[in-house]
Amino acid sequence: MRKQECDSTAAQNRLLEVLKPGDTVYTVLRSVSRSGMQRTIDMIVFKDGSPRWIGYAAAQVVGECCQDACNGYMTGHGVIVKGCGMDMGADLVRRLSDALFGDACQLKNRWL
Repeated sequence: MRKQECDSTAAQNRLLEVLKPGDTVYTVLRSVSRSGMQRTIDMIVFKDGSPRWIGYAAAQVVGECCQDACNGYMTGHGVIVKGCGMDMGADLVRRLSDALFGDACQLKNRWL
């Protein structure tokens, strides 16, 4: 097994400890490129009244890059998503839901 596959499996296991079907994943738009074709989106879930940032693990599971991993930033773990013309946060949550539960409709999305 390659290191990237190991990282993805470990990230998936961490997320399955936090996320259950029916949970809400909150998305926060952190930045948009000048062209509008790339966004950085944070992903947060609330457990026991406390926020948990899941962007880094989610990026590994869905095959995207994280802000700090791609650009050397140390300010956050926003997921870098390319594209436009649709709700990119909702698409990211659907992709995560499909990767974790085999069904794109198991997680809810709300913007903060």
